[in-house]
Amino acid sequence: RHLRHHLPAETPVAPAGPLEAACRLSYERLAGDERRMFRALSVFTGGWTLESAAFVCGLDDDAFAALDLLTRLFDASLVTIHRAHNDEPRYRFLEPIRQFAAARREAAGESPGLTERHLTCFLNAAERMAPALMSRTDQARWIARLEADHANLLAALRACDSIADGAHQGLRLAGAVWMFWYVRGHFALGRESLSRALARPAADAPTPARAQALFAAGGLAVFQGDHSEGRRLNGEALERFRALGDTLGMARALNHLALCDGAEGRFDEARAGFREAIRIFEDLGDARRLAVAMNNLGVIERQQGDYRSARTTFEAALERVRHTGERDSMIVTLVNLALASLRLGDIDEAARRIGEALDHVAQLGARRAGAAAIEVAADVIAARGGGAEAARLLGAARALRAAIDLPPDVFWQRSLHELHERIRAELGAELLDASLNTGWRLRFDDALGDARRAIARAIATRDHPQHPTHAMHLEPIPVSIAPQPRSGT
Repeated sequence: RHLRHHLPAETPVAPAGPLEAACRLSYERLAGDERRMFRALSVFTGGWTLESAAFVCGLDDDAFAALDLLTRLFDASLVTIHRAHNDEPRYRFLEPIRQFAAARREAAGESPGLTERHLTCFLNAAERMAPALMSRTDQARWIARLEADHANLLAALRACDSIADGAHQGLRLAGAVWMFWYVRGHFALGRESLSRALARPAADAPTPARAQALFAAGGLAVFQGDHSEGRRLNGEALERFRALGDTLGMARALNHLALCDGAEGRFDEARAGFREAIRIFEDLGDARRLAVAMNNLGVIERQQGDYRSARTTFEAALERVRHTGERDSMIVTLVNLALASLRLGDIDEAARRIGEALDHVAQLGARRAGAAAIEVAADVIAARGGGAEAARLLGAARALRAAIDLPPDVFWQRSLHELHERIRAELGAELLDASLNTGWRLRFDDALGDARRAIARAIATRDHPQHPTHAMHLEPIPVSIAPQPRSGT
């Protein structure tokens, strides 16, 4: 359902009436090479860059020729131009013009070859960007680029149903894009896309691409709280990685399986799984994933009430993840460190840590980690006596979780309920409900801005007395990869 709603109709329908006549007149005035590019560009959904247009149109060795043709189409009022987030120009058709061009493409018999080039273009781009999604400096830029081309990526995934070697290419593409879906909170869409890729009849070969897609699908299932499916998929991924001799893949799958153990209360098994993953990541020198597994071990320590050990573990994980510069993992670790500090009664430290986490959320547009960050910010604000403001943020976080289909798990829900009841005692039921409803109507960016300003005020008022019962929480808030902030990448 989610994937279908993001994709264009399979058969293009050209506009009719005066608009069709205007398109036809403009088309007939084009030179032959301009017509060919006009038809070819209709394979894009939601726009394109000069680089992608040149590749799809077979001009990847002559970007100047591609730019010249695009400029001529723009001068003919057939193509529009806008500036992307990084000031890179993006081009697009108005939808009626795209439909007209697509109908001409179909009539010319050009669709199969152009569809394959479109898929190759975005498969290459996704695999090139995948490592950058975890880089020190480029993570936000590449996530924004993938967001701009999300419709093209989904169209390319759909094309895998009908082209030669589509099963293998679909596994590769979905396996490369999954971290983008994870960071931006496209959980249901990502799971559906990966499930479709894994289910193609020719996709069952024992390849690295299938192992990666199983791991990705299992990760998104775990992050949504579907632990039985997450365990099944990650268990199969572990066996595939083992058969391939992929030690890094094995450690990543072990990390996901340990997340399932922790979420289901099997803490000893979770500790053992995380420690094994930590050992492998240390041996491989993988600092980022080492920090991820350490963070997850800290969550287990916190869930068992050992807040001091948890804070020490989170601090060690944060030191490592700072060296990598990968912001999503940094957000998760900062949120967990803030929460551990809060449970130990150190509100000043909690405010400082969650303030930094919220700054990174804003820079990355990380809705998944942003939900938990806003909730922990609400907890800090409530500890400062700001019940109404905390309730608004809780309402906003609920709306965000509903929008990205990210329900809290049982541990997280229990702590949120405790915070809810504490705020109710301060405000009364009527004001609490009104504040929650106000927060529910906030857009994510507005809620995030409110949380950042409120935390800035909390940091500026360090001498405010602590809420008398705040440090007495018996049930920690496990902030993990989906229902809570753990990490599984």
